[in-house]
Amino acid sequence: MARIDIDDMMSQFGRMIEGATEGIRRLATEEFVGSAAEGRVRAVVTGGRNLVAIDFAPRSTREIDNFTLGEAVVEAVNAAEDQAEERRQALMREFQPAGFDMDRFMRDPTSLVPKVPATFGTEPQQ
Repeated sequence: MARIDIDDMMSQFGRMIEGATEGIRRLATEEFVGSAAEGRVRAVVTGGRNLVAIDFAPRSTREIDNFTLGEAVVEAVNAAEDQAEERRQALMREFQPAGFDMDRFMRDPTSLVPKVPATFGTEPQQ
């Protein structure tokens, strides 16, 4: 059975975390654009999920009723956020070795701990 070098593994993990952290820092300032209503409504969000701008094409506020315009704003913001999420997932894939899910780890650090089935109350077999 191959021996695992814990120091080397922790060093690699540390570099991986540093790279992912720097990538997330950069992502937080990247801007993503989504549009709706045939391009007449445009939303800009950052990778940090901050809404930066909502733009309307000239005369769109006169030509589109308020309810439809509101739906278009939501659709444009969602489209921009979807782009940001795709970029975040791609970034996380860059920083994961084979078989390691960095995105899952960032959401649940205990995911690295092996699950051992409980054996309480059972007699050892001889």
